[in-house]
Formats: sequence, C-alpha cells, structure tokens
Amino acid sequence: NSHPTRPLPGAAYTKPRMEEQPELHSFYLQVLPLLQGLPVRALRPVRKNFEDRQLVLTSDLQRLELRFPRKRVAETFLRLESLARVHVPHSTVSAVQDAAMKGYPDAGEAENFSFDLILQNAAPWRLSAMDVQNFQMATQGVGALLAARAELPAFAL
Repeated sequence: NSHPTRPLPGAAYTKPRMEEQPELHSFYLQVLPLLQGLPVRALRPVRKNFEDRQLVLTSDLQRLELRFPRKRVAETFLRLESLARVHVPHSTVSAVQDAAMKGYPDAGEAENFSFDLILQNAAPWRLSAMDVQNFQMATQGVGALLAARAELPAFAL
C-alpha cells in the first residue's frame, strides 16, 4: 500500500460524535481518502510534465499537501481558505463517463483523469488521477471540503 498512514482518533472518541452528528459522518466518509493520502500526478511547471505525488489533507482540515510518494514531509501545500473551486475539463468528464460505460471500476486504468484546484490569487494546481476511483475520491473529497468550509474547525477531530 503506497498510501502514507497517519494516526487518526480512535473509535471510542469518534463514534459518539458521529452518532450525534450524521453530517459529520458523511463528511468524513468523503474526506477519509484525502486524510490517508491519494496518489495523483502533479504538473511541475519548471519541467512541464506530470510527476507522481500524494495529495494529503492535514488532520486539522486546514491544508492540502502535495508530497513525494511515501514521504511524510510536504513538497508544497495550499491553505483551504485559498481554494476557490475544483475544475474538471470536459475531456475528463467524457473520459470518466466512457470508463463507467466500459465497466467501472476496472475501466479507466492507465488513463489520466485531469482536474484543477483553482486558487484565489495564485496559479491553479493541475493534477491528474490515474484511474476513475482515485479521480472520484479526490474530487468528491475536495468538494466536501469546499461545501463544509465554514464547519471545518468544528469538524476537525
């Protein structure tokens, strides 16, 4: 498993909160893959090519980090308050739909499913997932972060 592991609070702590707040449970189901780290390819502007990285959400729910695979130190990060939206090109939408028609989840492997994290007052992060499942986990997780932006401090475990 190439996902970096991070200590998350135990079930004794989280279960009562999840039962009291179903929206919290739903939120964590969507962002858990980001907390664990998702393999992506990131466009490196200097070299003008995509390189393997891990997209990781910090446990305080304040930053998304790009890390070298199997490393614990961030190469770069963005604060979620600077994240404006996720942009998915039409070509990626078509590729995801084609992969689903071919028989998700096996279809769509070895393809690139690109998406951009659009930032306020900064260049976008141009990312690509190598399969449909990682693309969906990344974009849905970031979408959940954007939708819950006001509640993030309260959601942090």
